[in-house]
Amino acid sequence: MSTPIDKSADLSGRILARLKARFYAGHEKLYFQELAMLQQAISLPAVYLEERSRALPAERLESILLTVIRGIVENARPEDIHSFGRYFLKAVQTHMNHHGEEYLAAAKSYQSVLEHQLMGLRKVGEKALPFDKTCESLAAAHKVLTQKSGRKKAQKTQCHQIDLL
Repeated sequence: MSTPIDKSADLSGRILARLKARFYAGHEKLYFQELAMLQQAISLPAVYLEERSRALPAERLESILLTVIRGIVENARPEDIHSFGRYFLKAVQTHMNHHGEEYLAAAKSYQSVLEHQLMGLRKVGEKALPFDKTCESLAAAHKVLTQKSGRKKAQKTQCHQIDLL
């Protein structure tokens, strides 16, 4: 049986390095303040696909994110960006709203080809090729990043007064 390939850390690292160099040069503190938001944005395409039971390889996810970054570089006006982390998150959301169906179609094609190859390999008795679990890992990371954290407040309990007399 094949083992899954998880390229999510590599993908996130490459995208974060690119964003840091391009948009946070000389603003190290701001980069770390917005890091969680950037990570959410990086995981959004994977979440979109995972919610629809689809997946794409890491290389395709990276190309989606690079398309968004190129769009920002070409079209954004610096005076309109107050928080790059928020801007990037919104840009990825908007991009997925406009192009999500294209990516779903590509994912369906990718998965059917992969399943066909795996079935053929099993029939021959060879070991199956490793499959890419990047979408699944990024979607799980997004869930962790967006969950509410912190202590829960204690619930108020109603006290019943007891008459001792």
